[in-house]
This record gives sequence, C-alpha cells and structure tokens, in this order.
Amino acid sequence: MFLKGNLHERSLKEIWNDKNAFSYNRKFQKSSLKGFYPKCEFGEICRGGCPIISEALTGSTNNDPYCIERIEKEVISQ
Repeated sequence: MFLKGNLHERSLKEIWNDKNAFSYNRKFQKSSLKGFYPKCEFGEICRGGCPIISEALTGSTNNDPYCIERIEKEVISQ
C-alpha cells in the first residue's frame, strides 16, 4: 500500500517528484478523515495520524488510535 519506489531502479528525487507517488498524501481531503479526526482542530494538519498504524489497527487510513490529542481528550472526558 505504501511502497512508492525502488532506489535500485530510480533515484530518490525521481520517486519523490513522481506525481503519482504518495498520492494518499498529495491528494488528501479533509473529508477522508474518520473516527475522532473530522472534528479535531488538528485533523487537517496531522491527516489522521500514521496511516500504517491506522490501517493495521482500524482497517482504514486516517484514523490512528494512538494520536496524543485523541488520547488526552478521551481521558479528560472520563
């Protein structure tokens, strides 16, 4: 899902500047945020946290359960 290039085949500069590489990040829209993040004041900045952790733990990107802002708000609200 997040493999974007092979440094044995292309330079880092070529991979980085490829308009199709990192499209999950380059084409980000706030509407793709899930769970806690659509209402979070930092959601658009953090983009829902780490996509790998989010995918592994929730089954989708843009919903990282280990966000410190999220944890603090959930603990404070208890």
